[in-house]
Amino acid sequence: MIPVGYGHYRKEEVTSAITTVSAEEFNRGLISDPALLIQGKVGGMQVYNRGGDPNLPSLIRIRGLSGYAQRNPLVVIDGIAGASLQNLGPNDIASITVLKDGSSQAIYGMRASNGVILIRTEDGNDAEKPLAVAYKGQVAMSTAYPGIPVMSADEFRAAGGVGLGASTNWLDEVKRDGISNTHSLTLKGKQGHTSYRLSGNYRSVEGVLRKSGFEQLNARAHLASEFFNEALAVQVSASYTDRSSQLGFNEAFRYAVSENPTAPIFAKDAPFIFDEEQFAGFFETKGLFDSFNPKALVDLNDRNSQLQALTTAALLEYKFRPALSFNFRYAYQGQFSNERAYYPPESYFRGNFYPLSEVKGMANLNDFEDDFSLYEGFIHYKKTLGESKLGITMGSSYQNGNHADHYLHLQGFSNQGLMDVKRIDDYQNWAEEAARTDTVNNGWADKLSAFFGRANLSLKDQLFLNASLRYEGSSKLGENNRWGFFPALGAALDLGKLWNIASAGRLKLRAGYGLTGGIPAQGGLSRERIILFEQDDGSFLPDTVRFANPELKWEEKREINWGVDFKFGNLEGYLDWYSRKVKDWIDVDPYSFRDQFVNKYSLKSNGIELGLELTFFDGQKLEYSTGVLFSAYQTKYEDVATNSPFTGRFALGPGGVIQNPIMPVQEGEKLGNILAPVFLNADATNGGPVFEDVNQDGMIVSDVYSIFEPESDIRLAGNGLPDIELGWSHHVQLHGWHLHAFFRGAFGHSLANRQRQLLEPRQAYPPGYFFNLVNTELAVEGLRFSPFSSLYVEKASFFKLDNLSISKAFPLGPKAGKKRLNVSVTGQNLFVITQYTGADPEPVLEDIGSTTNGSEQLDISEGNPLAPGIDRRNHYLPSRAFVLGIGLEF
Repeated sequence: MIPVGYGHYRKEEVTSAITTVSAEEFNRGLISDPALLIQGKVGGMQVYNRGGDPNLPSLIRIRGLSGYAQRNPLVVIDGIAGASLQNLGPNDIASITVLKDGSSQAIYGMRASNGVILIRTEDGNDAEKPLAVAYKGQVAMSTAYPGIPVMSADEFRAAGGVGLGASTNWLDEVKRDGISNTHSLTLKGKQGHTSYRLSGNYRSVEGVLRKSGFEQLNARAHLASEFFNEALAVQVSASYTDRSSQLGFNEAFRYAVSENPTAPIFAKDAPFIFDEEQFAGFFETKGLFDSFNPKALVDLNDRNSQLQALTTAALLEYKFRPALSFNFRYAYQGQFSNERAYYPPESYFRGNFYPLSEVKGMANLNDFEDDFSLYEGFIHYKKTLGESKLGITMGSSYQNGNHADHYLHLQGFSNQGLMDVKRIDDYQNWAEEAARTDTVNNGWADKLSAFFGRANLSLKDQLFLNASLRYEGSSKLGENNRWGFFPALGAALDLGKLWNIASAGRLKLRAGYGLTGGIPAQGGLSRERIILFEQDDGSFLPDTVRFANPELKWEEKREINWGVDFKFGNLEGYLDWYSRKVKDWIDVDPYSFRDQFVNKYSLKSNGIELGLELTFFDGQKLEYSTGVLFSAYQTKYEDVATNSPFTGRFALGPGGVIQNPIMPVQEGEKLGNILAPVFLNADATNGGPVFEDVNQDGMIVSDVYSIFEPESDIRLAGNGLPDIELGWSHHVQLHGWHLHAFFRGAFGHSLANRQRQLLEPRQAYPPGYFFNLVNTELAVEGLRFSPFSSLYVEKASFFKLDNLSISKAFPLGPKAGKKRLNVSVTGQNLFVITQYTGADPEPVLEDIGSTTNGSEQLDISEGNPLAPGIDRRNHYLPSRAFVLGIGLEF
């Protein structure tokens, strides 16, 4: 049975693009994020965690970008829409189903445009005895990849760099081998009409960056029972998550690239008189812009977080008769998390950056609280009409939630005790201890209400028809546009049965249409915002910083999907083609004197997905099967209205002397296009770049604002989005030994390598170079400085062995039954084939902006999705992992 939202269909009845991945098909090994269980396993679904930072959630796209204000898929866990994927333990997940097209997503209305992920957790329904116990354990070691090639100390001195007397490999000072372990204990059983499952999961994951990683505890309970001759079915569940994280500083990898390799680590080894106490014994190149000792950065500073989450749920199903049932669901999720960052007075990085100032030491504190309650009631009705079958689902849903966040910035602060305080409100004396404070409080209430219905009809098990409608409203939208209709239609025809083709195990044509929406994560964007500024006399002066917009509506996506499912002998597969248009993105009006959120812009996407599974051998002693997934899509801008020849036409544009890649937002342009002057060679007279006169008019015109004019010499240098993505799986079973191998690739995308642009030219600043130099084979001899150009746009196609696992189950005795010992060895990210010279060739789907001189980076959720393909200097090194797993069942 295939989950479809508020119900299940037989595989033959599905009219939409839906993929289900069972636990047996999940990626194996050390899993820091549950989304990585299906990375590469679903055609058209992108799951990227560049570098593999264990504290960052994966960035997920389903069929590309389908919204601006809401860019993440809707996660539905055991029917609870909006539940947190990060709060699940990987061993508690039984299957993951992805609703990929509009006709399947529309039943979830205005939160479904970016796709819907349905997760079914493990329960005790499959238990065969009153008590079964299972244990799973893993130990893993992760080793970092080499990283960005730079000069050694000897090479740096020979190239004319400023020598400071030491030889330091800065990367070795900030990286480590990560040792991780996971443990899972499960008890389940079934007695009569009652089943249960209790589980506890513990994960301790170390990143390859020192002081990065997390410890997470998940506890989960599920109880199901039937009453009144199986007429009433009751399910209750509860889960609790406790997570402590060392977030670390990715900037350490950045400065390990740029820091002078002849600089000493400690002040005592300085080649000149240096205050050994000022920076806690570390050496710093004081006064040099954007230069920090990477080891001191990691050792002296702390950045941690905590998270606690509780989810409870109950589902009651009463069958009035076999054909008619009523369901009621209640769920609650509450979550608290915080982040703490402390930079002591001895830290040059953010804590003691201004030596002449007495304001030293800095702290940033963030608290976040979220909760929601969900109430749903719906009926299922089934009717057989001769050779036809009719199914109807109708119901309503109401969800209300609250969000609050509290931010506190302290300057001139030296109390490290804040790192252990759970809530900001628990310690009110911080403001008295600090020389300067800033505080921000924010919060909103969120209400969603919906009415929905769906009907499906099968005629002779040959023709399948499906229709759904959801009417939904959200308090996050303008008061004149809070409600909307979200319809869907689908049809499928089984040609194998219709034409009685005996050789066709399955040959089914599908077609579907659906309208879905997207709403912002933040509430109150449609309302006026006023800030009170305190005056010298103690009075407050109001100022409007955001205008109200009562017409603000949801982001809208309309999608058509055509598909075919087939099975001929040992070959099984599907082919899908889709076309979608997304309009009315929610963003700030660039022409408003004060901020105002409006609906603007539209995109159009076309794509294709192919999935094939071929079984070569299927015997008891030998099995071999292989599967391949291809997906490709293209997205273009439509209806980009501008009232100015320049404003609003760039997702990324000019950026100081060094400039940025040019990312146009222009009707007809592909999303992700990277434009740049075309590099030819270095000017022998001044060491500057020579650009190509593309239109041969005798002038080099590389002004960013002229890119759409005929005299411009700026041309397309690449695109940040892949043309094709590939997943290739293999499974071999030989005498009880199982081998799973999974290869993954992305082809056709480019990355703008900012490390090369800033650190590869051999700058001629006497008496020599202060920063280390990136040392790739693409370096141009004689190039002394270079603004952005095609030279720094690299093809980043890659093919990698993501996962290789060997396992075997050993019976515990000759009459052990299901008592067994499971042993596995897994390698992850074992090799990567690419020509890209940066740290990681995987696509950058969102730009998180530049940072410099210790400034703070945007949160991953604040990235710019209109500027993919910019490989910024802050990064996390990818790693290779080896995992030993042991399991016991008895």
